[in-house]
Amino acid sequence: VQQNAWPASQAGVSYCTEATNLINAIYTYEVDHPGSTPPGGLPSSQGNELLPGDTWNISELYPQGIINLSYFPPGYFTVFGKFTGNESAWNAVINRNYQVVDMVQAKPNNCSGLVPNWNNYNGDAQLVSWQTNNYSWWSYDAARFAWRIAVDQAWYGRSEAAETMNEIGGFFSSTGFNNIGEHSMNGQKQGSGP
Repeated sequence: VQQNAWPASQAGVSYCTEATNLINAIYTYEVDHPGSTPPGGLPSSQGNELLPGDTWNISELYPQGIINLSYFPPGYFTVFGKFTGNESAWNAVINRNYQVVDMVQAKPNNCSGLVPNWNNYNGDAQLVSWQTNNYSWWSYDAARFAWRIAVDQAWYGRSEAAETMNEIGGFFSSTGFNNIGEHSMNGQKQGSGP
């Protein structure tokens, strides 16, 4: 843990302790681990996949797993690992979720290089009841993904980030600024606008 990164507040709150507790809770409850932890995870998972939150029962509702890649900020996860001294665990989360990204971008019908709002653990789009039309599109959730990967590239120059951003940037470079918006994985514009 970073010593003296923040002095205690005037009320005596140790920001380092609070940050460490929060980061550890994210790792414990919002990362799927092999076996039966956390309780909402998928017992048959490879492990290190991001869960959409800590109250989901994905083994019952999504037996193939469920990931919203817009929740994947690898640059911040690198910081989490350094801050807590748990770099190997957070690197495993980063590596596994980049694997999922690669699977999504390599799907035969994905000529755009984009990622959909929701995926399962093997990279297929995952239907969710609250986004029945755009769960499989590059839409408002997925758009956040590019920003988070760009931060990883800017901060750490990770090759996976550069590869991912080149695919996404190449797609939008070819479609033009006026066509930024929701897209299916085959590159077709969807929805009503940017």
